[in-house]
Amino acid sequence: MAQIRLMPPGALITSRQGRTDGCCALGKVVRACRSQVGIARRHEPVCGQACDVPEFSASRLFRMENTRHAGERRFRAAAARMIVNSMQELSIMSRISLDQAQAIVAGALKEGRAMNLKPLTVAVLDAGGHVVALAREDGSSNLRPQVATGKAAGALALGMSSRAIGEMAEQRPMLISAAGALSPAGLIPVAGGVLIQGAGGELVGAVGVTGDLSDNDEKVALAGIAEAGLTAKA
Repeated sequence: MAQIRLMPPGALITSRQGRTDGCCALGKVVRACRSQVGIARRHEPVCGQACDVPEFSASRLFRMENTRHAGERRFRAAAARMIVNSMQELSIMSRISLDQAQAIVAGALKEGRAMNLKPLTVAVLDAGGHVVALAREDGSSNLRPQVATGKAAGALALGMSSRAIGEMAEQRPMLISAAGALSPAGLIPVAGGVLIQGAGGELVGAVGVTGDLSDNDEKVALAGIAEAGLTAKA
């Protein structure tokens, strides 16, 4: 068996059987052997017999090994960039933008004026329940922002429109009462809170409207979603 001992980085080691070994900068043995195709570089012996190889300088062996490591680093860096880019694209696709939220608000208020409704308040939340845009028309009472936010937040919390929550409350009042206590923004179990889907069908947020009859609030919310080019989740 070849007797090899580790030497300081950059040193040249020659075994009794003629194998030439060089230490890379990390202090690992780099072996060069002609018994393989081309020049084989391993951190373990590549053959079990004597090999007659020319004496490469330690610096050349280090360059060869460093080139391999550099290739691996480039590959890993490229793979990491692809993963990060994919995650960023997914994140962008799965959230509602400020422009979209403002378009929903504008579209809802426009529909409210066309229907000659009472002053309205519109709140648009992202999928995490955070307010992205909110508008309160002149004359809308001071509790309306909380009501509009509660309609949208409740829809997000239970995964259904606030109309559906109201229908559930008739059959399971204790559940809705308990859920309302748990929800930071509360639950408003009447129509006017609608879930919003993105182009791929993913949930991106919710809109809540209050100020007129609940049925009218819902109509206005649906109009705002359509105005922004998004889809309401049934």
